[in-house]
Amino acid sequence: MKTIETDLQWRAKKPAEQGRGPLCGLPERCSPKLALALFLLALCAPALALAQADVPGDEEEIPDTGLPPESSEATPPYDFAHNITGDWFGARTWLYNRGIDITGGYAMEFMANPVGGRQQGQTYVHNVLLRADMDLQKLLGVPNTIFRIAGSQRTGNSLSAEDIGNAISVQQLYGGGQRVRLVEAQFITSLYDDRLNLAYGRLAATDDFLTSPLYCQFITNGICGQPPAPFFNLPDGITAYPTAVWGARAKVRPTQETYLQVGVYDG
Repeated sequence: MKTIETDLQWRAKKPAEQGRGPLCGLPERCSPKLALALFLLALCAPALALAQADVPGDEEEIPDTGLPPESSEATPPYDFAHNITGDWFGARTWLYNRGIDITGGYAMEFMANPVGGRQQGQTYVHNVLLRADMDLQKLLGVPNTIFRIAGSQRTGNSLSAEDIGNAISVQQLYGGGQRVRLVEAQFITSLYDDRLNLAYGRLAATDDFLTSPLYCQFITNGICGQPPAPFFNLPDGITAYPTAVWGARAKVRPTQETYLQVGVYDG
């Protein structure tokens, strides 16, 4: 837009060159509407560019949890603009600077079937997650390693089971047991500038495999989270949030755009 403004100023200074008018760079009998349009474009473009710069990224929240995307900033923002409970009068920043990052999330699904199914009804389900990441470098002097522990509380009734009668739940948050449980207790080690990333402890296989941020553009359990085929067809199924088993996962990143990973899980 700076180029447009400079061009207009140059033409205003030299109105007589090539028989062009003082504003729009067209002949003297240029259309007033065209001149007005160019003037408004020059006036409004900086505001449009600023608005475009302020548009947030297209990052999705972490599926199933209500957690926002993980922050890439040196110190996560704990103000009320990013967290409903704020900074706890500075306590969260104080803990973070000493190696403890506490986050929580709430997700709910209220659904009804006004037509169809065995009968009409409505149900509510929710998931509450509480997670703590502990930087063992700051706490114990163990380099490049964090310890992550997370718990989940789920409650509510399935609209599919009670009213619709279909096999795959229309509410993605229903499943895995509607109760309080320990979800994760794992160590995560990053080596060689994160070209090698290791996770070991209590893991959910679908945290790393059979997952995509595109799946939860849909709310049904038929795709959100993970496609359900492995849960029906594999002999022992596959673990997904909020359930976890003992396991280990290694991810190798040859380039910034590619990675290879392998995992071993207990059942």
